[in-house]
Amino acid sequence: MKKSPQNALDLRLRGGAVAEDLFGKLALGSEDVARDVGDHHSDPETRERLIQALRPLWATLDLPESSRLAQERLNDPECRIIVTGQQPALWGGPLLCTTKLLAATRLAADLNSQGIPAVPLFWVADDDHDVSELDPGEFVSNKSIPAEFEPGLRPFYSLTPASSASERLEALKVSLGAAPHAESVLQKCEKLISEEVDPGREFVELLLELLPDEGWLPVFPRALRELQMPLMKMAHEKAEEFQAEIQQASMDQEALGIPAPVRVRSGSPFFWHDENGDRVRLEKTATRSTAQLLGDPEAFSPDALFRGIVQDVLLDPAAVIVGPTELCYTLQTRRLRQLWNLPRPLLLPRPAVRPVQRDHLDRLEELGIGLDRLGPKLDPIEVVPSPKAELRGQELSLAADPLLQILDSLAHEQHSNPTLNRKAARMSLRWRQQLNALKRSVEEGLDRDVEARRQKVLAVLEDIFPGGLEPERSRNLLDLISWQGFNCLSEVAAVLDTAIRRWDGCVCPWIISENCTHPRANAPQKSPKEKDSDVSSC
Repeated sequence: MKKSPQNALDLRLRGGAVAEDLFGKLALGSEDVARDVGDHHSDPETRERLIQALRPLWATLDLPESSRLAQERLNDPECRIIVTGQQPALWGGPLLCTTKLLAATRLAADLNSQGIPAVPLFWVADDDHDVSELDPGEFVSNKSIPAEFEPGLRPFYSLTPASSASERLEALKVSLGAAPHAESVLQKCEKLISEEVDPGREFVELLLELLPDEGWLPVFPRALRELQMPLMKMAHEKAEEFQAEIQQASMDQEALGIPAPVRVRSGSPFFWHDENGDRVRLEKTATRSTAQLLGDPEAFSPDALFRGIVQDVLLDPAAVIVGPTELCYTLQTRRLRQLWNLPRPLLLPRPAVRPVQRDHLDRLEELGIGLDRLGPKLDPIEVVPSPKAELRGQELSLAADPLLQILDSLAHEQHSNPTLNRKAARMSLRWRQQLNALKRSVEEGLDRDVEARRQKVLAVLEDIFPGGLEPERSRNLLDLISWQGFNCLSEVAAVLDTAIRRWDGCVCPWIISENCTHPRANAPQKSPKEKDSDVSSC
């Protein structure tokens, strides 16, 4: 069975005993989601401890009125918590960060409209030390903002920019180029940028500024250091059991064709922050005893597999909105959660938004390709077939099949010596590979008129999916706003309002109008890179 994130969504949509065992509660329609969220009841003491831990953090932020009201509503343990999260990224990061947050705020708004009080929390994963996650995404100008930080093991919250605030703003100005709303975006950023602010806080302050009416609250993991220590100690004491349960769950889901994206490591499932500020595995330090380390809550942060458990135990969410990869590695913890009696909140695969320019769609329609077929892995040969090439491919197969059958027969001849069997098998395999390559070349190069149409399709696909990526994953948020205006965030929210009627993880098109020509439009075109698609198209 082919292993891809899509298999998890397919299995969830089919439902049944296997899906329920894997995912826990299943809810697709908005009515089912509302029912399951409404059935969730939080422990008042757990909620009070959470608020006490997060209140000092929120006091340091200039929260808009909607977020302050959300904070007040959380005092009632009957107010359900909806969680999503992402690593922070520079300049708001790719559109993905914002659409993920808006999916949570739109769900909370929908629940509130049905009389189910709910508040969205955004887990800002700034414990991460992979600085590539801070990538701001692509700009239409084709300019790139220089890397602010050197690769290393230091968590994001301990990083400070190497450039001054004015230098950073100038780099952003150059990247935004001639966008009609660039000046307004720069003015908004100017009051938020500081040499002292770490990437996580800068990311949060920018999103609070851009989405002041969504009623969401950020969660920084370091605010929960004290609360997470009982979990850390249990995971340390039961490290072998942790590994065994994760390993078995990973094998189970891989047998179903669902990847287990996070490797199971030996030792305890968390990092220690050493004297240099680097995140290292507990077993890799010899400078302090384990007892000393476990007595220092500020020194610890969970790894990728344990992070979701910490989040769900401490926040006690009624529902968690996850991307396809998150969904897969959350499933890796399911056996452990059952064994340790840990929460398994309702998992909802996030809807995705695909911004597509109207003129790109028009160009594809002229080539006979509709929106329903659009995707980053669209094969021009499939959508623009060549009858002449297909006929020649059939002729090649008819000519080659008798010889290949003879080779296969020799490869399995019982009375032949092993050397002959091996040579025949190798030759059969090699000729099949060469035949398939030749057929592909025939498809790509025999019919010049058809090939010209395919190249036009490739050119449009490269504009829509730069580097073979969904634009949601590649397009920088501020760049998009600079070209579309600040109202575009309301348009994204409206798309997601429709998407949350059915939680199937689909990609929803968002038709936009661009006031510019993409620099790739006049550049030499080449085939998009092969990358796994995030989720299927609606």
